[in-house]
Amino acid sequence: MTVFVTGATGFIGTHFLRRAEELGWMVRAHCRPGSEPRLPVGSDVQWIIKPLDEISPADIEGCEALLHLAAHSYYLKNEPLSRYLYWNTYAAVRLVELAVKTGINRVVATGSSFEYGNAADCYETIPPGIPLEPNDGYSISKAAASNAFAKMTKDLGLQFSLLRLFTVFGEGQSPGQFWPSLKSAAESGDDFEMTPGAQIRDFTPVDIVTEELVSELLRKDMENGQFEARNLGSGQPMSLAEFAKYWWERLGASGELKIGALPYREGEVMRYVPEL
Repeated sequence: MTVFVTGATGFIGTHFLRRAEELGWMVRAHCRPGSEPRLPVGSDVQWIIKPLDEISPADIEGCEALLHLAAHSYYLKNEPLSRYLYWNTYAAVRLVELAVKTGINRVVATGSSFEYGNAADCYETIPPGIPLEPNDGYSISKAAASNAFAKMTKDLGLQFSLLRLFTVFGEGQSPGQFWPSLKSAAESGDDFEMTPGAQIRDFTPVDIVTEELVSELLRKDMENGQFEARNLGSGQPMSLAEFAKYWWERLGASGELKIGALPYREGEVMRYVPEL
């Protein structure tokens, strides 16, 4: 298979590229200027280095499928809504339109559990078909993209899989996020401060996500004009405190795990558990 991948230098993208290389796939990988590929020199990947909104049909020509992983990150601070909407909605829609012009009709993209927003607290497990109630710039832009993708699929005759990711973690994750911060403190012998940790999350190893992306790209059972949004998680929800205690012990930490030292974020949704 020959696949065009955005977000290829990111956490999930890097894991996917390694797996695609093992499978012998040909990958054309998008890299925004200023970002650095994490694969070793000599990897059989063709890099397209330019902003996401400057990708052209010639960059995608010859690919059989599009895997869209790129996103303007949730973890950026004080970003205006306009920037989230530009990169996560407009640039993503433009990209799919370009892919269609080259003959691609198989698209796989990653969404986010945050698209459910305030609706998540109303469900023990969140069904993928409920109305979205996003509550910040990132989730608003991702939900808008989901709605746009559904309309485009019907209009353009696409086969479109949208996988809404829950709390993905693993090696290579950005240092400021919860699991790598916890791991770094444990390995260095430092104390680790966190909230009371009553938030319930589905912590999903990145390897599960990688295999699901591969499986979606290989699917043969979808029809043209079919849009499918589904949740992707581990099926093993636990509290943030339970997760932290498990890894603190497993990593042999010598510092103190200070549960409750920090307050919850304002407006924090306390339960994000998917119906799988």
